[in-house]
Amino acid sequence: MRLWSDTEVTAARLAKAKAEIKSSYVCEVCGAAGYVRRPPPDRMAWWRCLCDEHASPDQRSWGTRQQGPMSGYMQARDGQWYRYDEGADSMIASEPPERFR
Repeated sequence: MRLWSDTEVTAARLAKAKAEIKSSYVCEVCGAAGYVRRPPPDRMAWWRCLCDEHASPDQRSWGTRQQGPMSGYMQARDGQWYRYDEGADSMIASEPPERFR
């Protein structure tokens, strides 16, 4: 993803982080809840975020990539941590994740 913006750098980085975070659990076809479908190591294929309805039988057999404890977080250059808040649909300032406290 390439993001061009004339806003302040932090705002642009937060917008990019929000898009990346949302793309990891929203089906890219219909917008329903989905999972990142990661092909086996011996397969050359794109990682895709798909719900079970839009994943092919082959893609469903690949398994899903679950969200880890750092999912939804990002740290700005000034050291401030942000996390994605689904209810507000925005990145909000937050405490660091548990492992960085």
